[in-house]
Amino acid sequence: MNDEHEFHPGLPPELQQRRNGARRLFAAFALAISAIVLIHVGLNSASRFQAHSTAADPLTETMTLKDFRSFQGQADEALQSVTQDIAAQRKDLRSFQGKTDETLQSVTKDIVAQRDDLKNLSDQLTALVTRIEMLQSAAAAAQVTAPVPEQPPVTATPKKPNVPKPARRIAVRRAPLPPSPPNVQ
Repeated sequence: MNDEHEFHPGLPPELQQRRNGARRLFAAFALAISAIVLIHVGLNSASRFQAHSTAADPLTETMTLKDFRSFQGQADEALQSVTQDIAAQRKDLRSFQGKTDETLQSVTKDIVAQRDDLKNLSDQLTALVTRIEMLQSAAAAAQVTAPVPEQPPVTATPKKPNVPKPARRIAVRRAPLPPSPPNVQ
């Protein structure tokens, strides 16, 4: 009790005891309420866990023969449906592969044909270049070996003498012109 007197030095000992009693009662009451709440929460959690764990779990639940056969029939139908889908997809895939192979062969043939055409054009071009070079070398050799023939000197051709033309008279303002003199030659 000495500790309590030191805690509340101004209160008389009777009031301190009453106050301590009220505190103890309140602490006990709070502890009881907490315990009740925890028990209630614990029970609800346990019941939820039990309800969840006992739900229709096909691994822990026992099946009757009828249920098993029904389940087996459903599994067989699903398997058959999946098998048919896979077979249809394989058929589509093979068809697509066939079309792709045909296209690839066609493209390969076209490339080979183009390569052959290109080789023929290249050979023709090479032959043409060779022929042009031969003609040019033959022409150059002919120019070197053949003397240039002398051409006669160019002489000027005599021109006609300039004879003055008789002057004509030009009419002005529509007046009659006198007769022109006769040409003397």
